[in-house]
Amino acid sequence: MKFSETVISEKIREYFLSRTFLLSYQKNQIIINAGDHEDDIYYIMSGAVAALHQNVNGKHLLLKKFYKSDIVGYYAGFSKKPRSATVVASKDTKLLRISSQEFHNFTAENPTNAREMIYYLSSELHEQTQRYRDLGLLSVECRVVSYLLQLVDDHHVVTLEHSRQDIADILGMSRETLSRILSQLLDKKYIRFLTKQTILLLNEDALSAQLPD
Repeated sequence: MKFSETVISEKIREYFLSRTFLLSYQKNQIIINAGDHEDDIYYIMSGAVAALHQNVNGKHLLLKKFYKSDIVGYYAGFSKKPRSATVVASKDTKLLRISSQEFHNFTAENPTNAREMIYYLSSELHEQTQRYRDLGLLSVECRVVSYLLQLVDDHHVVTLEHSRQDIADILGMSRETLSRILSQLLDKKYIRFLTKQTILLLNEDALSAQLPD
């Protein structure tokens, strides 16, 4: 279960709303610059943002996409280190911004707030670890299968909340490659599209067998 889907998101939203103003960013507008020393923390009210890393060749690589109810910038907020990534609005976006000190006050108010924040950070770390493992060790086909299996619900249905391009970026491949792999899984009768955004997994065991132990 995503942290942003739990009750804590409402608590954080209310806390942010009581202590900050709503900020608006247009698509491609920079929100955070890598190397900056400011340590504010952001809560996404609507839209989406992308965390980018510039490599030695000057190319920006996608690290992670953040969406509604996600928190952005917490690493610098807690570590007091310079920003580790540039964050750009992927579409028109509205954010709530709060100082790191105010957010520290939130977690210090009672043990429940602190526990829920620890849960969020642990979930984020697990997600990132899983993603880097998949990118480094799995073939493009296995990355797609792993992604589907991580999202499947109790009814064997996967709901794609992001665009095909966003999913391809997350999995480290082109949109064309993603579409090709999904078509192959469809031809093998491993999946069936219910709508453009929902996929029924017809044979989860067969899909799981595609992944290395």
